Amino acid sequence: MFANKMKKRHRFSANVAIHDFGRMKYTVVYLPKRIEKELRLLEMPRLRVEGLIHGEPFSGACQPTGKAWYLILSKRILKEAGLNVGDKVEGQLSIADQEAVDIPEDLQLELDRNSNIRKKWDALSAGKKRGLAYRVASAKRLETREQRIFEVLEVISDS
Repeated sequence: MFANKMKKRHRFSANVAIHDFGRMKYTVVYLPKRIEKELRLLEMPRLRVEGLIHGEPFSGACQPTGKAWYLILSKRILKEAGLNVGDKVEGQLSIADQEAVDIPEDLQLELDRNSNIRKKWDALSAGKKRGLAYRVASAKRLETREQRIFEVLEVISDS
């Protein structure tokens, strides 16, 4: 992530905030209007970006609200950068590969074992693949991870 120094970097400052989305709340940073324009977010909704947030590696998608665009800050970013709601953040973003998907090794092995499921996986959108891969990668316990791989394979098989 963010290794290509030839990519245009978009630098910004903003404050960590809470985005209230109905019953859910997210810790976010709202992007300045200048960044919205530079990244042409109206033309490319949910644009995937990568870079640094307060010095920590970051990748994610720009999310729209009715009035602004934001990036969700993970608990990892907040902890490693020592950030809290209200803190000022320095960031720099570049447009990421929109088709990139990080597939956990154990899920990759299962996909490679079954050509029919692999074909169905390959037909999924990059966003759907990222969501399924994240489901597996976010499991902390081995048993949970194995169960999630089974669930993901079922979802793919049913698609």
